[in-house]
Amino acid sequence: MLIFSCGGLKAQISSVDTKLEETDSLKVYTAVEQNPEFPGGYKKMNSFIDDNNTLKSATKSARGSIVISFIIERNGSISAIKIEKGFTPEADAEAVRIMKLSPKWKPGLLNGKTARVKYTLPIKFGYQ
Repeated sequence: MLIFSCGGLKAQISSVDTKLEETDSLKVYTAVEQNPEFPGGYKKMNSFIDDNNTLKSATKSARGSIVISFIIERNGSISAIKIEKGFTPEADAEAVRIMKLSPKWKPGLLNGKTARVKYTLPIKFGYQ
């Protein structure tokens, strides 16, 4: 009888461990051991943003910057794009559009596992 009771307890512990792992996979971190990275690095990300910016001529006379945030998912995709500090409605919409075009990133790592990471990025408009 005692053996069956211990076996039941072990099954409950495994079930709790699985639930904790599922909860951890949904958590969004702001700091991790290895930060997410755009394919090719920061310079490639700046080139990607500049190459996909369709407001270049419209913003030459108006200079400003926005701050955009998003979550880099465990598979490297981007979700939850949000304007943290806006510039103009057109520039804000353009920044969101550009980030939706982003290729998958190298995800962040925490304890050797991929993690969801909130990333905040300033984007300048009208600067050469």
